[in-house]
Amino acid sequence: MNRFLKDGDPLVSERDVCTPSQIEETVRAFLLGDVTLAQLEGVSAKELYGVADLGYDFLEEGRPDVARRLFEGLCAYNPFDPYFHALLASACRRLGENDRAIRHYRSAVELFPGDIHCWINLGEVLLVEGRRLSDEGDTSAALPLFSEATKAFRKALTLDPAAKNRAVLRARVLGALLADIDRPDR
Repeated sequence: MNRFLKDGDPLVSERDVCTPSQIEETVRAFLLGDVTLAQLEGVSAKELYGVADLGYDFLEEGRPDVARRLFEGLCAYNPFDPYFHALLASACRRLGENDRAIRHYRSAVELFPGDIHCWINLGEVLLVEGRRLSDEGDTSAALPLFSEATKAFRKALTLDPAAKNRAVLRARVLGALLADIDRPDR
């Protein structure tokens, strides 16, 4: 027996019960994208970030497959959190799933354009994928990726023009190397 309940106390009070119209309104808001699955199920941000921490540990332990599954769940529970997309992109990248990594880094920077690391990571995975396509002889598919990578590196540089963040130095070097490839006169 719960020490806060007395014999005969109801486990659920009237204020804890939703009316059918409240349930219908909440489900409609979920279907329209106004409410996340986490909100619909009453999962707190603290709980979601606890799962993110666990997934990050798996990623650091060299188990990106397990981390990816956790991060996929987090993105399903709250698709509007850029951190979850960035984590999923990192796991996909480690698994060699560059297309998925690109898609989730794009989502992360769309949701939070001020994240320098996501811009740089996006640029790097675009560069890797562009290189792969170029090596396979598909330069027409590679060039747009190189161009987008250049833009991602430039965005990181605009966010930290003094390069106080050491990662921006990486973006500066990679962007300079890509400048030749991205020239329209070539």
